[in-house]
Amino acid sequence: MTLRPRLLALGAAAALLLVSSVAAAGDAPPVSREAEAGAATLVGWAAVIVASVAGFGCVAAILAALFPRVAAATDRQARASAPTAALLVGSLLALGLVALLAGLAHAGGPGASIGFLLLGVPAILLLLAGSLATLPLLGERLLGARGPAASPLWRSIVGSLALGTALLPGVVFQLHAVGFLVAMAVFGWPLGVGLSALLAWRRSRRAPPATPPADEPPTAP
Repeated sequence: MTLRPRLLALGAAAALLLVSSVAAAGDAPPVSREAEAGAATLVGWAAVIVASVAGFGCVAAILAALFPRVAAATDRQARASAPTAALLVGSLLALGLVALLAGLAHAGGPGASIGFLLLGVPAILLLLAGSLATLPLLGERLLGARGPAASPLWRSIVGSLALGTALLPGVVFQLHAVGFLVAMAVFGWPLGVGLSALLAWRRSRRAPPATPPADEPPTAP
């Protein structure tokens, strides 16, 4: 078969496929306005969620620029310690705080408000402080060879988008066990890093100042 008959055959097949698809679309029931509105709402919510997750990375980069000493301290802890150790400590701390605050809220009275001020607010601050290091570090490792040369803003955005994507299957498919484990990883690692940085700072404050070495006496000629 020469080239021209092949082109004619392909054109005829494409025309037949187009006609059959148009006929099938004509036989199909029309899409209701409620379905169109639901699809538009879903797309809108997806855009809002992606913008919010990326915005959290931007907020982390801005806070790191505003508090460089805190960002440097948490970055040292995140790079020096194993992520599994910080994840385990932070997850256990988060579970204990949630259980304690839930018990205080169930008991009623002013105990819930006092417990949130004394325990919840410091935990949130530690979580934010740890996120200043974990988000850009995660983004740096995900970017591979280009990670160290990337800007802190871009690394934070990539890290926050990766964490948001990890939470997506548990939320969409209602996989509560998977969502719980991923949430512990998302919140446990920065919380553990923030706690480690705080403990290291307290140890450095309590340590006695290093005394300079005494001058050696001159030796006799």
